[in-house]
Amino acid sequence: MNLNLIHPGLIMTNYRTLKAGTEQFYNSSSQNVSASVSYKHTRHGLFANGMVMHSWTHVPYTMAQQLYGDYVVYSYADAKNDGKMLMAMGNIGKTIDFMRGSCNVNGSFSRNESHLFSQSKAVNSVSTGWSVGGKISGSPCRWFSFDYRIDYSDSRLTMNGQSESWLSTMENELSLTSIPHRKWQWTVSGEHYRNELTKNNYKNIVLLDTKLTYQLNKKIEFAASLTNILDRRSYNYTTYSELSSFESQRQLRGRQLLLSITLRK
Repeated sequence: MNLNLIHPGLIMTNYRTLKAGTEQFYNSSSQNVSASVSYKHTRHGLFANGMVMHSWTHVPYTMAQQLYGDYVVYSYADAKNDGKMLMAMGNIGKTIDFMRGSCNVNGSFSRNESHLFSQSKAVNSVSTGWSVGGKISGSPCRWFSFDYRIDYSDSRLTMNGQSESWLSTMENELSLTSIPHRKWQWTVSGEHYRNELTKNNYKNIVLLDTKLTYQLNKKIEFAASLTNILDRRSYNYTTYSELSSFESQRQLRGRQLLLSITLRK
């Protein structure tokens, strides 16, 4: 259900009701400075890039939040709203010739300051987050290849000087592909998620899939895939918004088998 209300403090005013010489004009401004660097050494298979940006915004009005039972209504109010954002990210990659693959490491950091009114009270919020990750892939022999990725992130919300706990998320993905014969291909993939719902309260989930493919000829291909082998039924996680933490529980589709035929022209 969507609820749209017109709040008395809205800055959007019907121009037909205004007299000549209206005073309700607002100008917002923003500034930002950024720098980036990149490096490439093709012969050694080394690649790197990085970026950092800092921005400032000034808006003469701010968002206001009112709670009406189970509903949250947003509007705007006359108040200075100066915000800051800092963001940095980088990536380093390297080819691995002996196994015909590559690897890379990446990281990022962000910090965002914002202001709004909640229940007629000023709230200054600061959201901070950082992440690191890596990926490696290769094909050490003609009949086998693999891909692996890992990501770890941490985030925290601070309101009026009071900080919530850091909440972390970790993701792992692994895919193994075997080609025992030129007509057959077998892939097994797995995903692992470790989400911190509240401080020191973790939710782990592992998902496994597999797929077997047989290529009869250039035009006809048969495949059988089995997804969610462990029959997991739910997935929980927690995220931060401007003023609150949000916990979600999603229902997953159970184990299923799919048989398919692909026809190509």
